[in-house]
Amino acid sequence: MSTSPNARDPRIASAPPVIRSAVVEEERRLAGRVAVRAPVQLLGMGGEQGVPCTVSDISEWGVFVHVPRSAGLCVGQRYEVTVPAKDAPPELAGLRAEGAYATVVRTGRVGTESHGSMIGAGMRFDQPLIV
Repeated sequence: MSTSPNARDPRIASAPPVIRSAVVEEERRLAGRVAVRAPVQLLGMGGEQGVPCTVSDISEWGVFVHVPRSAGLCVGQRYEVTVPAKDAPPELAGLRAEGAYATVVRTGRVGTESHGSMIGAGMRFDQPLIV
């Protein structure tokens, strides 16, 4: 009868097994994100009233916004992202200078229960911005 090495040392025998995974998460973003908190507005292509929202981060290829759940954003919708405030932070200078069109690529819950009326939306710009 052979004895395993773990049976000889009680400290090793009681340690949880180490599980190694071959799955490596691949970073799919094309550019680094810059954290920023600022108001922006999403203008629909049909001339509907703008949707006020808050940017949480931005990169040259996209933006993540918090929007009211009642806005009804869905994957595939396209909006013009505008900065209504004249005193917008420098991270949003590209939006102020050029404006930007972006398509919703994902939506989901954000934060905790206190954000219950808000959802997050990842949006990809049609063309890269200078951030």
